[in-house]
Amino acid sequence: NADLEPRPELTTPPPPEGRTPRERMIELADGYFSTLERNDGTIHTDFDPLCDRRENGAYTTNSNNEHLGWIATLGCEEQFRLGWYRFDDELRARRYPLVDEERGLVLSGAMIDHAGLHKTVTLTDGRVVTPVFRRPHSFNLMEIFKINAGRIEAIEAVFHTVPYRMPSPWDVTG
Repeated sequence: NADLEPRPELTTPPPPEGRTPRERMIELADGYFSTLERNDGTIHTDFDPLCDRRENGAYTTNSNNEHLGWIATLGCEEQFRLGWYRFDDELRARRYPLVDEERGLVLSGAMIDHAGLHKTVTLTDGRVVTPVFRRPHSFNLMEIFKINAGRIEAIEAVFHTVPYRMPSPWDVTG
């Protein structure tokens, strides 16, 4: 989308006291993926309370995204605590090719599989909802995480739909 403006929270480096060591930055990004995989409400990373996520140019948190409905009005951690992403079956071929401590950025890639078997899911608050994905497919994704003071502050994601369980071209584990 040519109308998208750069996000200041991604382009502004954290202050020196807000920098996080490389290994911890990777742990935070990987913890995000572990939280996303089979999301049961357990948080495996640390979020800034104002964390915002944009996927393929659309805000999916703290927004009035009509396509997603009420869930888009919540923040990153709130969505995960509800178990909203329970329909994500596996997050595989995780990689972290670029980490910039000075800018607080982690570029990551992975594959997310959706078997499409869930007719409904029960959120951690007891609500029963219909999953967004109801057919088998996978996403090949790239995400940038902005880390400030040891917490995920912003996420920018790009997803591309591929056949279900397609092998990752970057997975060297075979």
